[in-house]
Amino acid sequence: MIEGSKQLKGLWLLLRPLPVLSWSGGACVLAVGLAARTGTGISLGRLLRLLTIAVLVQGWLAHSLNDRTDWQSGTDRESNEVWSGGSGALQQGYLSPQQLLPIAVLSLFLVLALTFRQTDSFLMYVYLLIGIWGAIAYSHAPWRLAYAPFLGEWLAAFPAIVACSLAFYQGLQGHLDFFPLAAAIAHGLLSIAWLMQHHLPDWCRDLQASPPKCTTVALVAARSGPQTARLVVVAYFLLAASVALTFTLISQRFAWTALLALLGALLAYRQNTTVKQEMARVELQMVGITLLHAWVLGWVL
Repeated sequence: MIEGSKQLKGLWLLLRPLPVLSWSGGACVLAVGLAARTGTGISLGRLLRLLTIAVLVQGWLAHSLNDRTDWQSGTDRESNEVWSGGSGALQQGYLSPQQLLPIAVLSLFLVLALTFRQTDSFLMYVYLLIGIWGAIAYSHAPWRLAYAPFLGEWLAAFPAIVACSLAFYQGLQGHLDFFPLAAAIAHGLLSIAWLMQHHLPDWCRDLQASPPKCTTVALVAARSGPQTARLVVVAYFLLAASVALTFTLISQRFAWTALLALLGALLAYRQNTTVKQEMARVELQMVGITLLHAWVLGWVL
């Protein structure tokens, strides 16, 4: 009984509710809001199935492989960060490293079972494949894209979160047009921007791993220090703002995206990277910005 309770606690930690809420939850909030605007009825059963698939892919498939790889490399073993440094399921003894790969495999089978013959849309399967690719390739060998600068965010994380948003919208609405696509890109860019903040406290320990986890932030921090590395976070938020301003040529609603992205850039710039609690507080604020953006763009404007 005690052992089962420990494993359930470990599975909850492995889920990492905060990033799942921000990424997949934000994608859901955004897509449901945009779909509801069209006046088309939304199937609760379809929505719950899509949400379950998203949570399985990001929450347990991606995070179990991420925890496993980071534990093997050593970067998470001495972690004492507030939000970063893995889920904590291994460090606290709730799960063992040997349990993580079976959890990932089971998650993948559940996703395939929930998807099989549930749609005739070719694009829905493309979105699913992009999400699964991102979940696996971000951490798992031989790719381990998170261990190289720029590759993790652009070849795995960003395509996966955009595909997640598009899958929610098209799965509910049945078709796709410009605004949901642009909104998904905006949500993806904000998500990647705060992912860079998430890596910031870990940079030194990441580079001491074997193999070294040379994230974009770690690369800059190793060369110029963590105060300069915070500018990576600033740059990603400014990129989100620039893309959003381009989208305003089609819809003025994206001005709010640009405004929130600039707020994220300001938070990143003003932080003191020598204080762990401050970096954690700023990360939490950035998560709030991402969720606020999904709500405003999907439901308010």
